[in-house]
Amino acid sequence: MPRYFAYCTLLERDEMQRFCPNARATEIGTVSGWRVSFAAHGLGGSGGGCHLLPEAGHIVHGLIYEMDDTTLAQLDDISGVGQGMYQQIA
Repeated sequence: MPRYFAYCTLLERDEMQRFCPNARATEIGTVSGWRVSFAAHGLGGSGGGCHLLPEAGHIVHGLIYEMDDTTLAQLDDISGVGQGMYQQIA
């Protein structure tokens, strides 16, 4: 079953459940060598968001979710992976 590292908005379980009701939080996680940046823009240049930038010595805290392949594909679509907004890093 795929695992997803959530940070920023999707740390809120209610928010994740709104988009992915089948996702199940399993544990707290960290990723080393990355930092949170708030310079992202939503699709069409509106809104805002956060993303990760590589930076040695930094740690991002998050929540690990398990979800099926269909749910992960839906989350990728919602997040703008296909439009280059985000990419999987691991």
